[in-house]
Amino acid sequence: MAEVWYLRHIRDLEHKLRKAEEELKKEKEQREKSDKENKRLKDEIARFALSKDAKRPKFPDYSLKKHENDLKKGDTKKSTGRISFEEKLKTVQFEKNVYPEGVSPEKCGLRSQRIVTHLKNGQKEVWLYRIHRKSWGKVTGKLPQVYGKSEYGVEVLVALSFLVYVLKLSQDQAREVMMFFSGIEVKKSEIESLFNQLGKAWEKEFNVLSTLILSSSIVHVDETGWKIGKENCYTWIFKSTSQTLLLYGEKRNEEVLDRILPRGIFKGIGITDCYKMYEKYFNVAQKCWAHFLRKAIKLKLFFPEKKKYQIFFKELYEIFVDAKGLKEKKDSKANEVLKLEEKIQKICTLKTKKLGKRTTKDFREFVNLQKNLMRNIKDLFTFVLNPDVNPTNNDAEQNLRHVAKSRNNYQTSKTKKGAKRHSIIASVLFSLRQNLKNFSLTNVTAEVMKSQLEGKSLFQNQIEESFETLIA
Repeated sequence: MAEVWYLRHIRDLEHKLRKAEEELKKEKEQREKSDKENKRLKDEIARFALSKDAKRPKFPDYSLKKHENDLKKGDTKKSTGRISFEEKLKTVQFEKNVYPEGVSPEKCGLRSQRIVTHLKNGQKEVWLYRIHRKSWGKVTGKLPQVYGKSEYGVEVLVALSFLVYVLKLSQDQAREVMMFFSGIEVKKSEIESLFNQLGKAWEKEFNVLSTLILSSSIVHVDETGWKIGKENCYTWIFKSTSQTLLLYGEKRNEEVLDRILPRGIFKGIGITDCYKMYEKYFNVAQKCWAHFLRKAIKLKLFFPEKKKYQIFFKELYEIFVDAKGLKEKKDSKANEVLKLEEKIQKICTLKTKKLGKRTTKDFREFVNLQKNLMRNIKDLFTFVLNPDVNPTNNDAEQNLRHVAKSRNNYQTSKTKKGAKRHSIIASVLFSLRQNLKNFSLTNVTAEVMKSQLEGKSLFQNQIEESFETLIA
């Protein structure tokens, strides 16, 4: 029995030993795995530290300025950044009582007080307005020089919008310019709200401009690239002699044309480039000669060894010069225009040429130029028959240069709402520049305030005048 017990005890010890060896082996493998993982993490931390080596560490919880402010306040309450009305009162320079129109002060009582920052003669002025209301009723005094509940006068909004939407400065740059020249500090968080106020206030004028463009006898149309966020869009311009309509963040298709200059309703002349979308769209049109001539000049300069390009440009330019000379004549010019069209047909000898896959790029451009001229031949000499029509679309293209400038500086729209606001403010400002003899902050503000008081703008008067002319 003792021997059996001994053998059993030996087996148990051997089993425990094997189990201990297995556990030891597992621990060793786990330790090796942990060592590898630790090494990987250390290497990753080292690489991260090197990549962030040039950046200064931030210690927001130990900001000296924060603790100094807390000590001054005597508590740890977080500041909202808003200035109290009592603090604003200390900056007031001028005061004025505002009463309802036609109501004597004796019949009014104080309703509210407003502190408004104005821009007068290039200087900052802070006004306190005491707005009174008729004692019996709801008739209240109004501030025509202020939009809504804004803390800034209309002239401040106009100045900022001119810097951003006409000169194409960034919002931060516009704020710095305003601060430098006038001492008016507009917070970054406020400027978006101010532009939204202006866009909402001018939306009615934008719609009036759309109507005026539709009723115009001649409209220049063009488009250029734009972005809303990461989406590729276009900016359109519709320009007449007295109005400019800009549409930011639109597609490049006929839907935009149908919306602004719908077929069957627009009776005027459309001046455009030779983009295929415009072909046959207008009943009467003028294609931009500058586009055709630039393409011919490009071929002439890039390939001086090819005489056919030189000859073609010379002949095309001579036809253009003859057409400009004919424009000055007062006699009937219909037959002369037919002769000019025959000359175009004569020089476009490759108008029916079929191009293969191996055709060189320059020859393809040369043939396509001739085909383009032939497709638009009836829209090449409208300017000869109508003295008010220009042979080029430069009026529209020049106004789109500011769009290209801001696009190239990455000052495009972030949202569709921002693009719409951009369209409204830019259209009104550019149209005012066309109509005011002296386009200045004083005159623009005066026109805006006049429309506020009278309820009728310069553009609305133009619609009434054109309607009266049509009836007469």
